[in-house]
Formats: sequence, C-alpha cells, structure tokens
Amino acid sequence: MIYLLFGAQDLMIKNRLNKMLNEQLGTIDDFNYVRFNLDSVTLEEALFECTLMPLGSDTKAVIIDNANFLSSEKSKKRPLTKEDEKALNDYLNHPNEQCQLYFIVHSPNLDEKNTNTKKIKEKAKVIESVNPTNQEWLNYGYKLFEKYQVSYGRGVVEEFVNRTNNDALLMTNEVKKLALYGKRITLDNLDLFVSKPLDDKVLNLLNLLLTKNKRKALMMYNDLMIKNNEPVAIISLLATQLRLMCDIFALINENMSQEEISHILKIHPYRVKLAFDNTRFISYETLKSELEKLYQLDYSIKSGQVDRFFGLEMYILNFNE
Repeated sequence: MIYLLFGAQDLMIKNRLNKMLNEQLGTIDDFNYVRFNLDSVTLEEALFECTLMPLGSDTKAVIIDNANFLSSEKSKKRPLTKEDEKALNDYLNHPNEQCQLYFIVHSPNLDEKNTNTKKIKEKAKVIESVNPTNQEWLNYGYKLFEKYQVSYGRGVVEEFVNRTNNDALLMTNEVKKLALYGKRITLDNLDLFVSKPLDDKVLNLLNLLLTKNKRKALMMYNDLMIKNNEPVAIISLLATQLRLMCDIFALINENMSQEEISHILKIHPYRVKLAFDNTRFISYETLKSELEKLYQLDYSIKSGQVDRFFGLEMYILNFNE
C-alpha cells in the first residue's frame, strides 16, 4: 500500500504516522522499518529499498520524508532527475505488496498540477493533516498545561497559544520549559519563557509609529536587532501590516462599521478597532505614501544601494514626517 501524508503541522503528521505504523507493524525494528530523507538521498535510492523483501516479518514500512517535489511551495521544491522519474513510474506500476510506502510532505498544499502528484494520488491513500480551529488550538493548550502539570493564572493559556503561533511542536517544547519553572505562570512572567512572534512585535512597532511614539519605536527596533531579527523580514511584515491598514482605512472611508470590515477582510475585530483608533493620527493618503516608501526601501536594500540596518532605522525615524 502507498500513503501520501501532508500538512503544515509536523507534530500531527508524526502522530498520525506513528499510529498507522503501530497498527500495521506492531513492534517496529530495523528489519521492518526504513526511513529516508530526500534532502540527503535520491528518490531512486529510497524506492530501491521498497523493492526488497522484508526480513523476518511479513511486511515492512518505508518512509520517504521531505517529499517536497510534491509540494506547492516553490521554496521547498526540488526537481526530480530522470533516474528518479523512471524509478517512481516503475514502482507505481509494480508496487511491492509487502511494503507499506509513505510519502511525507511538510506543506499545507500539494502541487495539484504536477504530473507526479497526479500519478501518486491515483495509487495512494491521501491523508491530510488539517489545521485545527482556534478553539481546538486553545483546547490543545489547556490539555498540554494539564499534562505537564503547569499551574497558570487568568488569560495565560490564551496568550500562550497566541505566542506559539499555531505550532503544535513549538507549543509542546515551550510547555516543557514552563514545567521546569515549577511556579504558577502569570501573564507578567510569561515573557520570561515565551517570546511574542515576530509579526506581533512588528504590529506593535507599527502602532508606535502610527501614534508618533518614535522613542519607543526605536527602542523596539534595537531590541529586535539585539535578538538577531532580520531587517528585510521586518520590512516585509511592516509592508503586510500597512497594506492591511490601507484596506481598512479605505473601508472606513466608505462608512462601514467595524463588524462589517472584520467580516469582509476576514480579520480579528481587534485589528479593525486598532485601525479605527489610529485614524486620528494618520490619513489614508499618508498610509499609502508610507507603504510606497517601504517598497522603495526594500528595493534599495536588495539592489545593494542601502544598508539594511541603516535603511530600516532611517525609515522608522522619518515615518510620517
């Protein structure tokens, strides 16, 4: 049998795979289980193992991890060689009935236009690791705190889930750190263990700029640099936030309510409220102008005209001037 497992949550893929292997193999050992990583071996090598008969058991499992030639993400894709293509076609046409073959793709989407994806889907059982809803993430957070016996104050689990950015593996690792603390976790000391994700920090940075609090904005910039955050990544996130702000401001100018805007743009009501509050500090036209300046800064940095650290700092200093 051939299986194709894919999804954005590595931990969920791992748990699903382990459950299936335990059901099919019972005891897993070196004779009935082989794992390949396509970042370090060719697909041809991995598929050759699938053609070999199992030793000392009726069936064996072959895991082909990072099968990113099936992913829709261009940054992850790695084209197959002619030898890989031939090996794949040969195996799909004549699979080993005593081999359970698993293709693992760490991506939320498959490349549906890819010929190899279509071929494998015709022969394989496709299993998608679906992202949980916000409420399911929150429930998962509560269960982790309970499992590792971490005592917490009001609002801690909700903030913890927000900071771990819907990443099951990161959530587990961070809860283990909290468990070592051995004391009740409050919102005040959560900062000692779990930092806010970069996009939240950039949103706070933009809010400081919009409210003309340059001193605190520069302090936040320096803190981001001390923690080795890449200026180009911050510029990209700032541009995303500014584009969203422009969209919100445009809808505000059409006299839409906060609820209507939240529904149309499919964003959290807090983001809309923040934009409403900031309309007294900056105009729609100025927002568009600052977004254009950011695009120009990004181009200047990537073309080697401006140092990325200096460029971002000057942008912050000159925002809405």
